[in-house]
Amino acid sequence: MSLDFLEDFASDYENALLQTGFGYFQLLLLTICGLIYMNTAIGVTIISFVLPSATCDYAMTSTDKGWLSASPMLGMLIGSYFWGCLADTKGRRVVLITTLLADGIIGVLSSIAPMYFIFMLLRLINGFNVAGTMCIIFPYLGEFQTTQRREKILCWMELYWTFGIILLPGIAWCLIPLKINIGSGIFFFHSWNLFVALCAVPSILLGLWLFALPESPKFLLEHGESEKALEVLAHIYVKNTGQSRSNYPCTTLRESIRPLQRDGEANIDNYRLENNSSSELKRLFLEIWYQTKTLYKHPYLKNSLITCAIQFCLTTSYYTLMVWFPEIFQRYDDFEKTHPGTPASVCDISSIVTSNTVMAAAMSMTFGRGGALLGNLIFGFLIDLNCIIPIVLFSGMLFTSAFLCWLLPTTGGDDLD
Repeated sequence: MSLDFLEDFASDYENALLQTGFGYFQLLLLTICGLIYMNTAIGVTIISFVLPSATCDYAMTSTDKGWLSASPMLGMLIGSYFWGCLADTKGRRVVLITTLLADGIIGVLSSIAPMYFIFMLLRLINGFNVAGTMCIIFPYLGEFQTTQRREKILCWMELYWTFGIILLPGIAWCLIPLKINIGSGIFFFHSWNLFVALCAVPSILLGLWLFALPESPKFLLEHGESEKALEVLAHIYVKNTGQSRSNYPCTTLRESIRPLQRDGEANIDNYRLENNSSSELKRLFLEIWYQTKTLYKHPYLKNSLITCAIQFCLTTSYYTLMVWFPEIFQRYDDFEKTHPGTPASVCDISSIVTSNTVMAAAMSMTFGRGGALLGNLIFGFLIDLNCIIPIVLFSGMLFTSAFLCWLLPTTGGDDLD
């Protein structure tokens, strides 16, 4: 006897998620994800406040500062796609926990780096881990939301980024002016080292907090673990309604496999028929490769290219200017001290040199971090030569990003299925 009739009683993901209601669990998840995103904002921009303070300790030139400010972006360039692919194959939660804990530990180690090269290398690794958090946190949060609320909840996340950008200068204002001088010779620990160390602690705490949250039920369902997905949804139902699991109306889930995943797995299956000795690691890289190729085929090609271009133009300008503004303000201060009562433009003070789906999202962020890397290097080279060129260049890229956004489709009302 056929069991096809059971399919009629199985719930699709959107309907099953709708039955869980909206309440305590979503608000708790938004809070945790928001704090993670706020911590990410701090991790991305912390170098901008370290540059003026660490200049003497590391004897940095403007070019050295450009390389230092670009090193986290290089790490993000490498890490965005790597972590995004891993999250699509191994799970969102496990990658988030891994990247947060690694970011915190490496951040603490970077605070005691005795040499410029070591500090730059550790901040590059920090950027590698931060990229994983940035490209996964939105899909992870969004997959717990219904269509009606998903767009609004994800927009609320941007408030936490703003809070992080506002909070970081306050922390720097409190800590960096402190007179802390520990060590001598190759080892030193000043106020800016304490600033870097304390800013790394939240990553560890948030990584540990994530152990209390479940894996994305959408991810579980797409990977054939419908029973585990149903358990997560029932858990959400209990948290939101206070009722027992037995009252949750959905008893089975209709498995859903994305076209992107289906194409990749079909190719992998063909490969395994030809190569029976295929290892798990090789299978992982094959899955990443085939899903990547699918992103650049119809019907994904157009939107993939537009999104990558937007990320490149936007982050080239945004991150570069954000990282270098404290350095520019420091030069204003130095100019006023050496030329009291003399008005100055940005170009005047620049002459004063003083002693900054997950896979698709990951792909676009990879281009974005590439732009940020390039932008920081360009700014570091040009700020001492001609300040007008980089500012006009980055402003033009922002206009380009705004124009390209009009070419993207509106998807706020689409189901996650």
